[in-house]
Amino acid sequence: MIIFRDAEEFPVIGLDCQWTQIYDRNRRQPVALLQVSSHKGKVALVRLSRNQQLPHALGLLLNNPRIIKSGIETIKDAQYLRNDYGIDVKGTYDLRYLAEAVGLKPN
Repeated sequence: MIIFRDAEEFPVIGLDCQWTQIYDRNRRQPVALLQVSSHKGKVALVRLSRNQQLPHALGLLLNNPRIIKSGIETIKDAQYLRNDYGIDVKGTYDLRYLAEAVGLKPN
């Protein structure tokens, strides 16, 4: 997996999850799409379903606490992946906290 090689060079990847919306806003559907990107601009879009196994290299990447998974609400995305599919994501960091630490405020 190319993103894994990029993460060995620079141990930060982008992470985001998407799911379909249903009419009941109080219920969230399982994660349907996992998006992972490297600092070199490479992107992997992984469609998830309960019947499929996660590619082994991607599981290793997500489980490695030395590789930072950055994005917005990555902690929540990691919880969704664990709850929906048993995928253990370690090393998440929400970029909003970094923005606050350097004095930036959302628009």
